[in-house]
Amino acid sequence: MSKNTNKAASVAKDLLDKLDLFLENRRSIIFLVSVAFSVLFSLLLFSIKMSEMGDDSGYILRAFKLLEYGEYPSFQGPFYPMFLSLFIALFGVNIILLKLLSLVFVLLGLIFFYKSLKDKIPNSILIPSFVLSAINYYILFFSSQTFSEALYLLLQSLFFYVLFRNDAVYKRDFKWKEDWLSFFLIGLVLFLGVLTRSVHLGVLAILPLFFLLVGFWKSSIASIGSYGLFWILYEGIKRFFWNNDLSQISSQGSQMLMKNPYNAQEGMETFSGYIDRLIGNSQYYISNAFLTQTGLREESVTISIFLTILLYFFMFLGLFLVFKKNKPLFFNFLYVGGLCLVTFVGLQTFWAQWRLIGIFYPFLLLAFFSTFYYGLKRFKKVQFLYPLLIVVMLFLGVRTTLEKTQENLPILKKNLRGDTFAGYAPEWKSFMEMSQWAAMNVPKEAMIASRKPEMSFIYTGRPFYGVYRVPEVSLDTLRSRLNPDLVVLGLDPNQLIKTPAFEEIRTSVLCFAQGSDNSFYGVYQMDSTKAERIISVLQSNRVQFDLEVMQTFHDKERTGVRFNVVDPEKLVQDFVKNDVHYIILNSPNLFSTLYRYLTFIQLKYPRSLSTVNAIGSNRAQTTLVKFDHKQLD
Repeated sequence: MSKNTNKAASVAKDLLDKLDLFLENRRSIIFLVSVAFSVLFSLLLFSIKMSEMGDDSGYILRAFKLLEYGEYPSFQGPFYPMFLSLFIALFGVNIILLKLLSLVFVLLGLIFFYKSLKDKIPNSILIPSFVLSAINYYILFFSSQTFSEALYLLLQSLFFYVLFRNDAVYKRDFKWKEDWLSFFLIGLVLFLGVLTRSVHLGVLAILPLFFLLVGFWKSSIASIGSYGLFWILYEGIKRFFWNNDLSQISSQGSQMLMKNPYNAQEGMETFSGYIDRLIGNSQYYISNAFLTQTGLREESVTISIFLTILLYFFMFLGLFLVFKKNKPLFFNFLYVGGLCLVTFVGLQTFWAQWRLIGIFYPFLLLAFFSTFYYGLKRFKKVQFLYPLLIVVMLFLGVRTTLEKTQENLPILKKNLRGDTFAGYAPEWKSFMEMSQWAAMNVPKEAMIASRKPEMSFIYTGRPFYGVYRVPEVSLDTLRSRLNPDLVVLGLDPNQLIKTPAFEEIRTSVLCFAQGSDNSFYGVYQMDSTKAERIISVLQSNRVQFDLEVMQTFHDKERTGVRFNVVDPEKLVQDFVKNDVHYIILNSPNLFSTLYRYLTFIQLKYPRSLSTVNAIGSNRAQTTLVKFDHKQLD
């Protein structure tokens, strides 16, 4: 029993003191039972199949490419795929083994979370936070997923462990010769956290702020200096082996600075845009995602402005209450608040996914319970609400986890019996079956394009070419390509196909423009003689056309219409350059990207595309399309 706890036990002034003592005397058994249930639930929730999101497959694919081709995994944090590559080198792409690594990460993360704060904060805060995290479905979900969250949970907990289990960190007069190892470990774990998830960069501001506020300015310099040494060493090694700038920060940072990471033509985000992100993401992640994870709200509920403001006020109150009472809890408030702020400002609101802050859940619980604990210290008559809240949340957490295990077990049994795609929707099943068929029947030297190349790779072992978006150009680019000596004609290409003029002018297309008002234009450029013949045919077929199409675009833009402009030749050359000869065309209710991509190509080169095979039926059908390079005329 710690000195602080003995002191609390001797006084035992109120119900919260008694609760601390009660948990103190039973914390070893509570710890062991919680770990046991965490292992049990993790196994019952174990998922052999890959996520439809594709990020988990992406980490494995990047690990494979690092090992096979020496390709640096710059996107989404390089450390996790680097770590996975060690096991792939030894055991190959063994999905179950790689998923079991995540289970180990989560368990170790929970254990170090508990160990890091044991005897450092009241038991009535630590133990409920640990227990509720250990049995929480939204934490255990990561135990069988190859997302980086499981590793990141471990690194977060290790960071807290080296920070709070090390007395040298709090010495006002520390000496490098005596205490260098303490800050070496802090710098190392901090660096690995940043290398795993870019959001961890926020700790580089949070940690020195904490040290300065509590009066340890030397520790502030030492910790950041230690991180800097690891960063310099790593950058030197990286540039030596890869010989260029492959920073994960610049890769992900450039996307975060855009209004739309899928369309660079929309430009960079504005200050008001970041404020909108903060407001929108706060409402989703606080009033929806966090409260859903606690069990206090049902899944898929709407966001609540009132609950968002209430929880913000509640957390700021907690920060004030613990400021002079407990350094680890004060740091936790700064830590989880700062990283949530970076997340809310950095991410576009349409990326709303609970898992992006789900991994902060144990630390959010610490802040949540700290506010209740210290807030109720002055109100002895209502302190019973605190243990009551814990019991309610424990009941809700166990209920949710049990419900999820019941949903998962039938799927897990089918997967273990050899039904690889059990648990997937029909359209996903047909997509992956087509990936396997294409991998076996398409010549090895021909590249196959896929909207989800990571998942295609996982179930075939063959690399695919990824098509994530349709590249666009700006209207200004289109205007710069116009020849003043030629006639520019704008019309709906779907109407043009029905006329004899289609074959004569299809290759004269400069671009296709889709308006936010549902208008669709093909912009064609030709000499006056050809234009006269085409116009005559269009008129005889009653097809509308526009000889002032650029002015039409300008007028519509002034009324708020936005155009997505696509150059089909750019799409074609992208396929040719990457030696793409086949395309897996997903079910239309999965993705529209490849449908749009191939539609634009077909409107210019209709004979270049042909169907090879189809799997599935109706809206769950997936098609393999051949792209014939010899028919580009």
